[in-house]
Amino acid sequence: MDLHYSDADEAFRAELLAWLADNTPDAAVRESDPPRSSADLRPWAREWQRSLFDAGWLVPGWPPEMGGRNATPVQQMIYFEEISRAGLHRSTNPQGLGIVSPSINDFGTDDQREAFVLPTLRAEIAWCIGMSEPNAGSDLASLQTSAVLDGDEFVVNGQKVWTSGAHHSDWCLLFVRTNPDAPKHRGISVLIVDMTSAGIEVRPFAELTDPERTDFNEVFFTDVRVPRANLLGELDKGWPIAGGSLAHERAMLWIGYAYDLQHAADALRSVGERPAAHGGMIADDPRFADRVADAYIDATAMLALGYRGFSKFLAGKSSPEHSLLKLFGGEAVQRVCLEGTEAMGAAAVDDDIPGFTLLRPGSWGVQYLSSFGGRSRAARARFSATSSRSAYSGCLAPDEDAMTNRDRSAGMLPTTGLPNTMRAAVYRRRGLLDIHEIPVPEPGPDDVLVAVHHCGVCGTDLHAVLDGWGIPDSVGGHEYTGRVVAVGADVSDWAPGDLAVGGPPAPCGDVRPLPRDTNVAVRGSRAAG
Repeated sequence: MDLHYSDADEAFRAELLAWLADNTPDAAVRESDPPRSSADLRPWAREWQRSLFDAGWLVPGWPPEMGGRNATPVQQMIYFEEISRAGLHRSTNPQGLGIVSPSINDFGTDDQREAFVLPTLRAEIAWCIGMSEPNAGSDLASLQTSAVLDGDEFVVNGQKVWTSGAHHSDWCLLFVRTNPDAPKHRGISVLIVDMTSAGIEVRPFAELTDPERTDFNEVFFTDVRVPRANLLGELDKGWPIAGGSLAHERAMLWIGYAYDLQHAADALRSVGERPAAHGGMIADDPRFADRVADAYIDATAMLALGYRGFSKFLAGKSSPEHSLLKLFGGEAVQRVCLEGTEAMGAAAVDDDIPGFTLLRPGSWGVQYLSSFGGRSRAARARFSATSSRSAYSGCLAPDEDAMTNRDRSAGMLPTTGLPNTMRAAVYRRRGLLDIHEIPVPEPGPDDVLVAVHHCGVCGTDLHAVLDGWGIPDSVGGHEYTGRVVAVGADVSDWAPGDLAVGGPPAPCGDVRPLPRDTNVAVRGSRAAG
């Protein structure tokens, strides 16, 4: 691993640091007027974000007219390193900057980009994101908030919860169900909703650790009318937008987690300088010293693993390390907060003795309670999915036009341009996959082993090449029964070591019969897999 930077990259770093030294808002101003939520753009915050935009330091990988400077991926990593090391945030409306603006830039119309992207980047408008519902938390696909098309307008009814900053937002990126008859991952659309619209009721609720702070909200929609022109992307195809941020920015997020842990370890070491309850200093306890050392080791390991994943990212490979780092970093910071709370004893709940600042200033006890955000389960699920995809260098995407930045960053390949006899994505993998415990006829030299799935919903046979994991009972709303048969297929364009996945899409909309237990193997002299 080469951790040295080129002269041009070091010049980029020096220019950034010089600009930050001259333009960073005064800490006293920031502390005296903190944002009240994740969509509250205080006057100093608007000025700070606008100055970043004007100088090309807001989104450095974007072009100058969009607040960037066409920075290379390595330079972007340097940028996020220095921003994180300094403990700075580019915006006090992170969802607007990091999710909404890239999503509209990727999926929006020209009119939508003009109306929303630049005003968001210039801190002129603030956003919330309407995803979670009372019965659809981490499982976004279970959402029930409906949008029914009525002429040139959608009529929206339903409820969202845990909507950060809704009471301070101008606009909402709202995920709704527009086709209740489709499988749950289908039939979802995304609307751009004016938060001043008639029929919207926002109910903030205070946090357990700070009754004066209200970031989370319940949001109720009753016959809210939204212009059809505010549909983001295609109707019923909003699922890919759920990951709407630039691929290279997503790949950089691990840096913030790593430096959060570094700052937490520094704060824990400072706790050791306090008097112990039974005399001496807290640092005199060798167990405490071990825990401080563990925190620094974890922080160093995070950086090393992050650099490894970034190197793979630059080579165009899938980097599941970054999903792991979010999970590991969050839980490691939580451990440090617990260690600091236990070491401080009763003083851990004294607001006049600040601990490590996770989200905002507060005691060690407050920081520990704030570290429980319900994110570990979702991160584990994402990492599991990423790991199963990366074993096959990616996952199936239906066609090139349907692919998003997120798909490409995950290593997905389009299914276009392959033999018509089998609509497939072809992946490279070394070695031979054996077929285990599945009774099949012996294939011929140019045969491909294929599972025929019969969908009980739409009556369609779906084809997917199988390996030893077997045939699932259900995938994506289909109810399959299946058998394995050897069928002829044109493999003349395939090379030894290629794998094939996929099959014709069913009329009811499924184009991805590819969870882990339908991954693939190809048999035959020209397509050994």
